[in-house]
Amino acid sequence: MSDTTASVLDHMSVKEMPAFAQVMPRVAAEYGKPLTTQLKELVTWCLRGNKLSVDEYYSMCLFDGSVWTPQEKKKAVGLAKSRDIWGHFLERNPWTGVMDDKLAYENLLRGFGLKGTTTVAIIGGRYPKDRPTRLESPKAVREFLEKASFPIFGKPTNSLQSLGSARFNSYDKGQGRLTMSNGKSVGVEELWSEIETHFNGAYLFQECVETHTVLKEMCGSGVPTIRVVTLDRGNGPEIFRVCAKLTGNGNVADNFWRAGNMLAP
Repeated sequence: MSDTTASVLDHMSVKEMPAFAQVMPRVAAEYGKPLTTQLKELVTWCLRGNKLSVDEYYSMCLFDGSVWTPQEKKKAVGLAKSRDIWGHFLERNPWTGVMDDKLAYENLLRGFGLKGTTTVAIIGGRYPKDRPTRLESPKAVREFLEKASFPIFGKPTNSLQSLGSARFNSYDKGQGRLTMSNGKSVGVEELWSEIETHFNGAYLFQECVETHTVLKEMCGSGVPTIRVVTLDRGNGPEIFRVCAKLTGNGNVADNFWRAGNMLAP
């Protein structure tokens, strides 16, 4: 990679979708899905109850019958429908705002006596100064890194899909560069610029959560997780769905869009 020209933080989970004039014939040729059938499915899944976008239809490979059965397709939802579901089940919609803000959510968990991440410094955002350490310039970031205990984990305050996340293993004061777990390095000024460009200047640094030794050989330094969806139908919370998300290929996070990660429903 080129330290001076290439982006070191992921800011897109997938490559931009090609124009439909390109992707539709390709799906027809590679998956045996005629153009007319694709159009019918787009009408069914995108313009009706599921509220899928056209991009989601293709990025989720809903055209692939070897992956999705007709019944499973009926259950597939996009971001718009997901937000409808959240609004239906959450007692108060403002909860989604709290959960979208990583620092606010961290403090919410701590307030309920639950374990969570520990933020040690933050860039940007509308937060009180020094709660935690506020870094308001590249100079302040350098001063923080000179005293920080490594490794540390960095991520935007309000992004999804682990975009912008990075594990920083060390800092070279002489060169003013951070070394990342994927072998890349980045200067403080470059990192600041990427945070400003792609994440609205809002970023935080946390203490690293280390992978359990039993899983480290399989998953590396990335932290695999068990994701549990619960519902409360009036008789207390009950488990709705569970899946294991395992990191691989040196990935910093468990999101399934990262090549090499594994999803076990």
